[in-house]
Amino acid sequence: MEHSMIADLDRLDAQISALDLTADVASLKQALELVDAQLGHLSRQAAEFARREEEIQFFKVTRPRVFRWRIYLLERLQLEACQSPAGKEGEIAFLEFQRSYLKRFFIMNGYHYRYYKFQSDELDEKYFLSTSVSEVTNLAELPAVDFKASRPMEYLFAKFQAYELLDSYLEKRINELRSPHQHSRNGHQMKWTGEGVNLAELAYGLQLSGQINNGSIGIHELFRVLNEVFQIDLGIPKRRFDDLYGRKRLSKTHFLDKMRSLLLKKIEDQDAYSPGRTE
Repeated sequence: MEHSMIADLDRLDAQISALDLTADVASLKQALELVDAQLGHLSRQAAEFARREEEIQFFKVTRPRVFRWRIYLLERLQLEACQSPAGKEGEIAFLEFQRSYLKRFFIMNGYHYRYYKFQSDELDEKYFLSTSVSEVTNLAELPAVDFKASRPMEYLFAKFQAYELLDSYLEKRINELRSPHQHSRNGHQMKWTGEGVNLAELAYGLQLSGQINNGSIGIHELFRVLNEVFQIDLGIPKRRFDDLYGRKRLSKTHFLDKMRSLLLKKIEDQDAYSPGRTE
């Protein structure tokens, strides 16, 4: 993925994260407008590809990362339209029932979900090229799509990501209902408003240098913690690393280099104004 496209997707994630999607239906609809605009932009890029690898990347990674938001937001709007049973226990039961549906979906699509989770690639040419329609016949849910502009596995990959987001939301909501005082931090919330790839770069730096839990924390666990703390979805670590590795115009460690430069400047400025400083 070119850096400009990665930046567009990170910007969309940041814009959605900046909205309070728990506030009201209006914020969900506002986010949906942002997503539809980005999908329209991507649709104009889906006509022709110079290489098969570009086509696979587009339908396997790029557009599902945007389309997942549309599926997620529509599911959230449907949840808001449903009237859950009165009382805390009734609402918890309702939310747990919704989670059971998601679990069943993952089980029903177990083969392809494992292909997605393990980041497999041996069947990519069958799943994500324009010739793949005849190859994909064993899906539990095969959508009606225009194969000139979409792929059936693109939809399924997006739905996997959307349902993971939805399951996390439902789990968080259930936990808040059960322990309403354990999820506030002095009334303050933190949101990562920079590009997601920068936080992923920082996460890899922390994990590889063994700064957390004596180096025992895995990158997947660290991503989950950062997602919760900064209210962001960093996605799959391997794909984020591929984004870093694939940088062409920028340094592979662009964000860490920028942090180093800013910190050194701060130290130099402090030295310049420190009384009694020795040369």
